[in-house]
Amino acid sequence: MKLYIKQKVFSFKDRFTIKNENQEDVLLVEGKVFSFGKQLSIQTMDMQQVAFVKQKVFNFLPTFELMIGEEIHILKKQFSFFKPVYALPTLGITIQGNFTAHQYSISQDNHIIANISKAFFSFADSYEVDIFDDTDMRVVIAIVIAIDAVLDMERSNANTVHNNR
Repeated sequence: MKLYIKQKVFSFKDRFTIKNENQEDVLLVEGKVFSFGKQLSIQTMDMQQVAFVKQKVFNFLPTFELMIGEEIHILKKQFSFFKPVYALPTLGITIQGNFTAHQYSISQDNHIIANISKAFFSFADSYEVDIFDDTDMRVVIAIVIAIDAVLDMERSNANTVHNNR
């Protein structure tokens, strides 16, 4: 199954849809405007929440709570050089990115369950998510949304440092 995520460029709050291979809206992602850290709800098009991504603030490395149904899992960026690495130990999931942080593979128990591709030259953040077999789509989408939040924070921090010179 392939899903496509394209965020809006100018939006006061995070709100965008996720489309299937037929370009039909299948999920809605909506963020809270005034929150301490990122908080994003992933919902079906009839507004039923399927997952919730919440940034845990005051951590050395980016950390998120992923609420999938009634279960809460912790996704944490790992310390690594050159390539981004994330872990979701309660589900046996590791996520490894390439040097440019535009390609990721999601593995569960050393078996690739999904690939993520971020568009290089796009005005807004755009992702193609390829989910294999009967993998839980909710988990994969929550991971993608959390990684996008990390990339957004890193981009904001880089701009702040650059502008303060």
